[in-house]
Parts: sequence; structure tokens; C-alpha cells
Amino acid sequence: FKQGVMNVFEKNSIGFYLPENALYESFHFNYAESGNKFNPTYLLHGATVPVQTYFPVWIKPSFAVTDTGKLIMKRSWGRKEDFKRAHSVRTGYRANFKEFGIYQLIEDSISPEIKPLGNFKNGSKTATLKKLSFLVTDNTDDIETFTATLDGEWLLFSNDKGRVFTYEFDERCPPGEHE
Repeated sequence: FKQGVMNVFEKNSIGFYLPENALYESFHFNYAESGNKFNPTYLLHGATVPVQTYFPVWIKPSFAVTDTGKLIMKRSWGRKEDFKRAHSVRTGYRANFKEFGIYQLIEDSISPEIKPLGNFKNGSKTATLKKLSFLVTDNTDDIETFTATLDGEWLLFSNDKGRVFTYEFDERCPPGEHE
């Protein structure tokens, strides 16, 4: 791959391109495919080469797909894993990344888990509490959106850019039973 020009790679069921400003210097690109036909993985060089910009990676699924919005692309290198929602395009499914590594298209079939923090649970009396906090986790470590409602109305939660979402009681939550 050459620095200063657009680089395009397409092989079997995977492809990507790097914009002309993506590389700091030229290098010899390595590719390998492994796994089985139902669960292939694709080595796109390795994360040892830095990339300056995001670049699109697309994979043609090797399994029957009904687009439910639950397809994700996983990129890994060593112990680090990144997950991005895969969007349907003419060439398969695409997501943007900023690092090389091992890529795989998978279906996210496990729902996020929401756990209350503190001393409350379903049916608790919360009159003495000042706030409610929840720990939200997902097997992909990627919570794309979070929406909370109280009696069908949107409710403002704060987030520390982590996994804990907190609601401080206000006029939107008067005393009484709620859903």
C-alpha cells in the first residue's frame, strides 16, 4: 500500500479502501482468511500500522441474513475488540474503522443487560431516594442508544460516558405508582 494515494483492497467476501491521506508511510499489506464458511474471519494486515482516518470495511455475509439491524462487525487485535453496527450496502455490510486487525461479521443475538444500582428493585418504594442508577452492559461493549421512559414519557438520564445511567428525581416523577 502506498502513502499519498487511495488504496483499494477486494478479495473474496471482504473489501475496504483507504483515502489518500490515511497512511503515514507505504508498507507491504498482509491478508489472510480463516475460520469456516459459516463463520470466516479476515486478517487485514495488523494494528501495528497506524491509520490517520476512518475507512470503510465491507463484508458479504457467508450465512443467510434477514436484516434485523442486529448485524455487527467485530475488529480485534490482541486483547482489544471493537464492535460497530454493520449497515447494509450493495456489496454486503459496512462499518467504519480506524485500525487494521481481524474482522468478522456477526449477528448480535444477545440483548443488553440492565441492572439497578443501589437499594431498589421492581415494586420498591422510592420516596426516600434522590436518584435511580442503572448499570447497562452489552456483550459487544457498544451501547448505541439509551432511551428511558416513565409512564410512556421520555425521561432525562445522565451518563458518565461509561455504563452507568442516572436519573435524579424531579417534577416528571411525582409520588405514586409508575411504569
